[in-house]
This record gives sequence, structure tokens and C-alpha cells, in this order.
Amino acid sequence: FASPNVELKDKVDIAYNYMRFYAKDTARFNKIDTLVKILINKYPTNVKSYTLASDFYSQKKDYKTAKKYLLKAKTMDKS
Repeated sequence: FASPNVELKDKVDIAYNYMRFYAKDTARFNKIDTLVKILINKYPTNVKSYTLASDFYSQKKDYKTAKKYLLKAKTMDKS
């Protein structure tokens, strides 16, 4: 996920697929947190990393963190 040779769109697609695949496997699902953090650190100015984070934390039922990332995404892109 830190590789510059893979497009952000592809990384986000992979993360969403992991989220769907591991939705019922809590231990594996929680490990996606690492991928989300890598994307936010690697792409701090791209709204896609923040919307992914918001979706992930929302599915994890960590609504406070999800809201934080959603508000950040909203400040970056009003649409």
C-alpha cells in the first residue's frame, strides 16, 4: 500500500474488497486499520483516503472516528 507503483484507486478498491470479504471475521477486519492508516499517511491531500477511512470506521462501529474522517473529506471536497 505504500508502493508508489500502484495507483491510489487500485489501493482503495483492494481495501474495499478486503472490507467486504472480512466483514464477518472481526480479527482480520480489524487489521484493515493498518491499510487505512498507510493510505492516509501516503495520500494526506487526497479525499479518497479519508472517505475510505470513514467507511471503514463506520463499518467497525467506531462512529466518532468515522465522523472525524468524513468531516475531513468534506472540507477537502464539498461534493
